[in-house]
Amino acid sequence: MTKYISTVKGVRWFEPLNMQIYRFLTKGVLMESEFFENAVKAYFGDCTFQEAFARTGRHVNITITASSEFSRGHLVLLNHISSPQVLIRSAVQATCSLPGLMQPVQLLAKDIQGNIVPYMKGGVKFLDGSLRADIPSKRLAQLFNATQYIVSQV
Repeated sequence: MTKYISTVKGVRWFEPLNMQIYRFLTKGVLMESEFFENAVKAYFGDCTFQEAFARTGRHVNITITASSEFSRGHLVLLNHISSPQVLIRSAVQATCSLPGLMQPVQLLAKDIQGNIVPYMKGGVKFLDGSLRADIPSKRLAQLFNATQYIVSQV
């Protein structure tokens, strides 16, 4: 029997409204990335795309966009095939990073020894993939031979 976690006690996704307003006026974003990171870590832990697929047999795909100078706008589709060692929590944080909401973030991954390390060298940061393409249909077709899509946007 599979258990689904709907809430984690004591975890807040967002800071109080007065803090969000202050941060937006002073830094141009509503949230500190670290605050949101604590929430996604409480929900997803240090599970990688590969570990999640092995546990559930379900294909999870998250689309993000590179924000760094040399690769600005480069669309990346993360899943157990293309990026098995990436932590799901860092992908969720990246896809929630929208201009004005949060700063772009680095992806995290597990190395061979199970240590948490940056996924890419050089400090490459990522933000929401929908800024470039809502549905990466070409890449999904390559990886999964998909021709029809069911999409959930929150």
